[in-house]
Amino acid sequence: MSGVALHGGGAAKVSGDFEEDWTLLMMLDMVSGHADRITLEPPGTAGWGFEFVLGRASTREWHQVKFQNGKIARWSLAELASADVLENFYSKLISAKDATCWFVSSDSAAPLSRLCDRASLSPSVAAFSSVLLSSEELKTAFNALESTHWKLTEAETWRWLRDRVFVETISHRRLSMALIQGARTYLAGEPSGAIDALRAIKRALPYFEVSSDLLEAELKNRGFPPRIWSDISASPADAVRRTSQRFREGVDPLRINQSLLPRAEVDEIRRLLEARHPPPAILLTGNKGHGKSTVISAVVAWTLGSQWKVLTVDTTALSREQSTSEVSGRLGLPDTPGVTLAAAAKEGRGLLVIDALDAVGINRDKPLQLFQVLGDVVREVRAHSNLTVLVSCRSEDLASDDRLRELADGSHLAPTIEVPALTPSQVVSALAYAAIDPSQLNADQRELIRVPTRLRYLIESKEAGPFDFATEQDLIERFLGLPGIGERR
Repeated sequence: MSGVALHGGGAAKVSGDFEEDWTLLMMLDMVSGHADRITLEPPGTAGWGFEFVLGRASTREWHQVKFQNGKIARWSLAELASADVLENFYSKLISAKDATCWFVSSDSAAPLSRLCDRASLSPSVAAFSSVLLSSEELKTAFNALESTHWKLTEAETWRWLRDRVFVETISHRRLSMALIQGARTYLAGEPSGAIDALRAIKRALPYFEVSSDLLEAELKNRGFPPRIWSDISASPADAVRRTSQRFREGVDPLRINQSLLPRAEVDEIRRLLEARHPPPAILLTGNKGHGKSTVISAVVAWTLGSQWKVLTVDTTALSREQSTSEVSGRLGLPDTPGVTLAAAAKEGRGLLVIDALDAVGINRDKPLQLFQVLGDVVREVRAHSNLTVLVSCRSEDLASDDRLRELADGSHLAPTIEVPALTPSQVVSALAYAAIDPSQLNADQRELIRVPTRLRYLIESKEAGPFDFATEQDLIERFLGLPGIGERR
């Protein structure tokens, strides 16, 4: 719908529905524990240009929601200025240090959205200016904000874009899905009825600040109290932890020297997840045998020891599941993966890991239905703003199957991290640790075992005789020829 500009009374009705649905979604954030108060339709001049103000811990979020820009179907800086969005933001941000401002629309708000994204990834204003302002369009837009619209210093403009200005582009269809998933996760009763109850509360309580306690009391009076998970055999947090621990145990045989080689990609993923506003999706790619699963395992190990809740889905372990409910049954979850992870991550953040997405590619033997089911799993998770999806997929499958690319990163904006072959120094270190003299191997052999899988074959078969291998198949046969390997594999 966002690609077609609407006009007249129909446009006003759809716009009103969109604004209200976004408000209801933020009210659900109060039920989930991510926010604690909201003022709907703030009265007087303080509320000009904003639909509501939401309280989260020590910050107050001012939300300006506009369904679409009927003129050009996108929000350029000029259009945002013409609609007083930039001026309204300036007034709030300059007057209160705890204020943040959100612009929400079904139409793109580039380049402002790209400036915010890139500012959030930059460790300093110098890095932002020299590295991430990579096009003339972005440089021009940043300079316009700095010198014309906000009249701030370069550093202040960068800090506002990084920490205090946020842009959310979301289609009405996706917003509706998020609302349904949120109601299903956090409220008891049938989701559509719960949403109607939220809508009635929103319309009955304008102008005054509503606390999370008051909201929950109003929902309870209408028959839709917060969902209680204590009446099930395994809590969502326990279930996702158990599933992720099983995944790690399954990856253990892939380790080299019984440990995980340090990989820079693990630190890169951690940096993205530890950002103030982690991306909704991260894509991990690499060629066969390059160690994507071990990178994923290291990330899972980190999340298990952090405040994050992590749920892993290994596609190679799935076969003919035909719904998200059947996937949850296979994983031993109390509800669908998206609902379970969101409930486990209530008041915090959650990570869904899908390893080996290429297993459901067009060149594999998995049923087509399984790909569609995984798509449903991802869509459920993306309906929750506090959840991130981390997907690993072979580079060659990603390049040949557009369906995988679309499922993995949706809008093609997910940060993509490539897992390369090992460096020569990593290979030498691993060989030395395994008591193998690197000088026993020629240059071609050392190049061959830069692929982690092949290096593991060699190290685990180091007692199998002279190092006379020349191909990957030689290494496989050497490894499989060890006593007991055939039985274990």
